[in-house]
Amino acid sequence: MTTPLHIEPCARDSEVLAQLTGPNYHDVVVPKPWGWEFLIYETPQTATWYLRLLPYQETSMHCHQKKQTTLLVVTGAVIVTTFLRRDYLNAGDSIILAPGVFHSTHATFQQGAEVIEVETPPDKTDLVRMVDTYDREKKGYEKEFRAPEPDDGYFTLNRKTERLFGKRSLRLRAVLRGQPYPVGTIPLRWDTWAPTSPGNDAGVFEVLEFA
Repeated sequence: MTTPLHIEPCARDSEVLAQLTGPNYHDVVVPKPWGWEFLIYETPQTATWYLRLLPYQETSMHCHQKKQTTLLVVTGAVIVTTFLRRDYLNAGDSIILAPGVFHSTHATFQQGAEVIEVETPPDKTDLVRMVDTYDREKKGYEKEFRAPEPDDGYFTLNRKTERLFGKRSLRLRAVLRGQPYPVGTIPLRWDTWAPTSPGNDAGVFEVLEFA
């Protein structure tokens, strides 16, 4: 019996899926009552978003039924609340929320907070809001977006760029397949930048690093 081929979605798959299932969030800003957010990087497996929470504002108590959420604080401080606990996160701290975990994020810093959110897999329609300060209970993801403005701090990531937050840099990094992820990194894409074949350990993983 031969080893079956394993085929991952390509860029065209992601493009057609986005056209058929919802709006394209590339190169736009999504206004929120607590601030705003925008997409900075996307792979077939993950979507990476920048969230700007205004001082003392908070997201709804919500969950994602199918996707895992990783939150990384890059400036300021937040409280992430679930039904079981409250976690206080400062710049450089991160938390992973499994599918189905209700959570909210509250900015506790007087200048607000900047947070990187990684969704695995990408799906903005996977959203269930339970309680919301801004009366969005049981409503889906926002359908309105706009062009970036100078005060939005808009940026995107690719393999040749990085973004500074104070003395730390947010950037993409390659890790050889079979080696452990560096501490503090978030996996974004598998088997990229180099070809792989069944039974061959060649290839690299793509991770997001903040250091």
